[in-house]
Amino acid sequence: MSDKRPRLEVYLDESILFAPGSPPEVFPEGAPSRGAVDRLGLIRERLGAGFLSEQIKACQAPEHRPEPLDPRHSALLVSLVDSITGEMGRALVGLTVLQLCVKVIAPGQSIRLHKAGGGSANFSWSEGIPMRVLDKNFITPVLRGFDLLKLNADGFMMTRSLAENYPYSRLYKAAIRGSRVEWLELVDLVEAGTVKPEPYVRFDSIGGDGRVTARTVHMEFREVGYTGYGRVGYLMEPEHYHFKYAGDGRHINIFKGR
Repeated sequence: MSDKRPRLEVYLDESILFAPGSPPEVFPEGAPSRGAVDRLGLIRERLGAGFLSEQIKACQAPEHRPEPLDPRHSALLVSLVDSITGEMGRALVGLTVLQLCVKVIAPGQSIRLHKAGGGSANFSWSEGIPMRVLDKNFITPVLRGFDLLKLNADGFMMTRSLAENYPYSRLYKAAIRGSRVEWLELVDLVEAGTVKPEPYVRFDSIGGDGRVTARTVHMEFREVGYTGYGRVGYLMEPEHYHFKYAGDGRHINIFKGR
């Protein structure tokens, strides 16, 4: 096998991720280590104290001036939000928010390892964290509370395709609806230290760069037809604000009323 191709070797008690230009990442399985327990405690403490809410409020403040981002990296987040149509794409946006929060609070915690603990009968990585629990307790309630993302109260991590017993990497094969490639590329960049997660938490927590923002992701999408300019549809919220767009969705007109 060519060394230029990424690969994941799976053994009885661990898996090893090999990626070109990076050292191997070893993921032992079993009960949480002391370090993992300590990191999880810190993550729970900070999230419970309102870390995500503070990030969102900071973004919404009139005096907020966004930190410049690498256009290639911010484009990944824009793609994640733009991929939301109907039932598709919302889980990946929520998961990205969770992963970025975790990396800011506990930089030593891998955001590839989404399961930990839960008893001897359940799968667990020694250095993982229970992302489903963190989501349900700290992420989904905040995103719903700020009306940023339409999610089931049980959380986005209830999605079966996000619960496979493999680390999140480009080799994660589950069928995921949404911008799967962009999400996994962002995970790789964050884990490699190529991007600083904190400004991206703020960017992602409000859903984009002001074109198709998280103010639209909770709305119902209905396709109404096609024209010579491409797809035309509208997004409707209870107050009957209609968001019409054409082509690739980059041009939006807002109309109040039916």
